[in-house]
Amino acid sequence: MTNRSNPACLLFFLFAPLCLAGPANANQTIAVCVDAQPHPPYFLAERDGSLQLLEKMAATRAGYTLEMRREPNRRCLEDLRIGAVDAVAATSVNSAALAVAVFPHKGQAIDQNKALAVARTVAFRLKDGPAAWNGTSFEHLGTRVLAPAGMLLVLQKLDRLGVAYDDGAADISQVGAKLLAHRGELAIGLEYDVAELLKQKEFAGKIEVFPMPFTATEYYLVFSREFHAKHTEQAENMWNALAATRRSPEFAAALRREGLPTLDLPQLIK
Repeated sequence: MTNRSNPACLLFFLFAPLCLAGPANANQTIAVCVDAQPHPPYFLAERDGSLQLLEKMAATRAGYTLEMRREPNRRCLEDLRIGAVDAVAATSVNSAALAVAVFPHKGQAIDQNKALAVARTVAFRLKDGPAAWNGTSFEHLGTRVLAPAGMLLVLQKLDRLGVAYDDGAADISQVGAKLLAHRGELAIGLEYDVAELLKQKEFAGKIEVFPMPFTATEYYLVFSREFHAKHTEQAENMWNALAATRRSPEFAAALRREGLPTLDLPQLIK
């Protein structure tokens, strides 16, 4: 009897490995370090902020799972360097991050289209205080500038301006307390953090914010060099998913549902 191959069996053996393997990179878990301090509206303590929503929705789009780990901001980059985490949830382009992290690129330049958002920092002081920020330089400044720990881009700009600073405060509330205690004449913080500070009873009516931002910069999800080298496709997929999700109607609807403001996009800041 002639032994004939069953076409159905032949198709099974040809394609079974693909079927069993499933989609490439499915269920990839990415360990992401997030600053332990909440930064409304981007990162919240009790629920997801706008960037938490964005990153989780993008991960779902790409077929990944994010494992968010909260650490002090300074610790996140160190954890990235030693391989304790795969990514940092949001960082600006600064020398410390560039030394240990991989940013999304288009050619030789960092790809602004893959940025999460543009975040601004602002200068503020006690009401009617002497020190001022005019958009390019400080005026009548007689003390160190106060800032929360870990704001590397702010500190680098202060260094370039030749201005001494105190970044020993853990969060914006501690910065505000130092300001009230006259341990500094002027402080700098993230725009939304300062807005939240003004809502607190002890600071209401006592602080004024300068209208010109101190910095306005893009923030990015970044990967460790080791992760990007081993999982280049996954990293690129995640960055592409972030860009697509950020502009999607689904993400806009999620922000409205959660009562969160829309994200500033890079092209809005000149």
